[in-house]
Amino acid sequence: MNGKIYTVTNKSTTQVCTKLYLDARTSDVNFVVEFNADHSVTIPAHKSILSIGSNVFDAMFYGPMKEKGDIKIVDAPADAFEEFLQFFYLQKVRLTSKNVVPVTKLCHKYELVDGLKSCGATLQKSLTVDNVCTVYELAVLLELANTIKLCKQKIKEHPDEVLKSTGFMECNQETMSDLLELVTLQCNAGAFVNSCMAWARNKCEQRGVVITPENLRDEFDLFTIVLIDDILMKNLKNIPCTGYAAAVHLDLETVVKSYEHHIQQNPNTILKSDDFLKCDRKTLDKILELASSKCSPSTVVDASMAWAKAECVRNGLQETPAYLRAQLNDSFHRIPFSDLDKEQFSQHVSGYKRFFNEDDLETIIMQTKSKKAKRTETAEIIRCNLRGKKSSSYISMPFECTVKLNTILHLTEILIGQINGTLSADMNVNATITLRGRKSGQPLQLGNINLSSAFETKIIVPVPVVINPNQEYVLKIDAARWSRGYFVTLTKTVNWKQGDVEIKFSPHSGLISGLVFERPSA
Repeated sequence: MNGKIYTVTNKSTTQVCTKLYLDARTSDVNFVVEFNADHSVTIPAHKSILSIGSNVFDAMFYGPMKEKGDIKIVDAPADAFEEFLQFFYLQKVRLTSKNVVPVTKLCHKYELVDGLKSCGATLQKSLTVDNVCTVYELAVLLELANTIKLCKQKIKEHPDEVLKSTGFMECNQETMSDLLELVTLQCNAGAFVNSCMAWARNKCEQRGVVITPENLRDEFDLFTIVLIDDILMKNLKNIPCTGYAAAVHLDLETVVKSYEHHIQQNPNTILKSDDFLKCDRKTLDKILELASSKCSPSTVVDASMAWAKAECVRNGLQETPAYLRAQLNDSFHRIPFSDLDKEQFSQHVSGYKRFFNEDDLETIIMQTKSKKAKRTETAEIIRCNLRGKKSSSYISMPFECTVKLNTILHLTEILIGQINGTLSADMNVNATITLRGRKSGQPLQLGNINLSSAFETKIIVPVPVVINPNQEYVLKIDAARWSRGYFVTLTKTVNWKQGDVEIKFSPHSGLISGLVFERPSA
């Protein structure tokens, strides 16, 4: 008879296993993780211990098709595989947020049920905006219901950030479609479209195929294509440039036409928008082609330079003239520098030294001369005479002038009426004529003139001023002189309310007796 049996705690077993963890001296199998052809890491282990904890390892080491020699690991980094081996040797396992995803995948691959449970809990604790897409994809694969629920909540709370994350770029097509369905109503349309296009380009590069509209579309499933089409059409005004680029890249013909029409109808708004600064170089070139003819040259130049500065920032470059020119590349030739007036062009040249080379300047000068000659030969002259009765000191004009206006006009001359009464011939007055948009800032000085009762005269505007349809302008003549103790000021304000069919002059007293416009030839 053996007598009474006593049970005691044996801590040595745990200590033995702990000492065997990563012990190369006693190991009988090595796992090799290759970083590259010249560098690899060898991780020691024990077949008997691994086979007891995993049926997969048991078949690998003791089954009919058992493996011999070192075993290569290609689906996890070395430090993640070392963390995974803790489940076989250590009582307390320490998992890092960096490796919890690959360790979870290893537990699934080698069928460690307890390890999967531990990893699931750790995944929930380590969830971030950057890894939520990766964790969600893994949770769906492993059917981790609680983790899936937490991931969906995180994605809905931070839609824009999630779409910009590395995890989103790396997820598969099925996961990407799920994510888009979750964020469609919450996220910014621009972020949505940009992230979708970036994801598709990344997948094309991973597959080693050329980025073409056909290949980009192939990366998406039908649901995603329909969703992108719908988002683009609903946000035409919000993302005119970002949306146009996506439509072109995906060859969505109907959407492209809608965006092109919108750009042509709203060129000034488009070129001054924040979305314009975000477009790529090819889209910039196309938008300049669509919008340039419908905007003032200075608007196009300013918008192009603002885009070049934004592109420098995106590329981590200083905003030097040389780098600005390099960002514009071939689009430089679409910018109407030759249509700027002398003062505007001089300011640009002095503000961006070495932006133009000698060939550029020679080309711009030749283009300017050619356009001036063409305008002189073909421009339509529109004269608007303001007739009114004379008062004691200046001309009264209860007058409304209507001309057909559906294109840009150039103001070239301002006609000044004869002065009577208190401002007689021996009291000539020097006047300054200025023009400004009613809602804009600095006035543009058009010239100076000597006002006298002796004769009617006119001022020829040095450089024709562009008058855009659907904008309101104020034209002023200011003259002052010290006479009989009074400071005499003559002011005439003319409101040009330009709609589709008319220019209206305010029915008040003033000195202006007429205006001359040119309608540039098409």
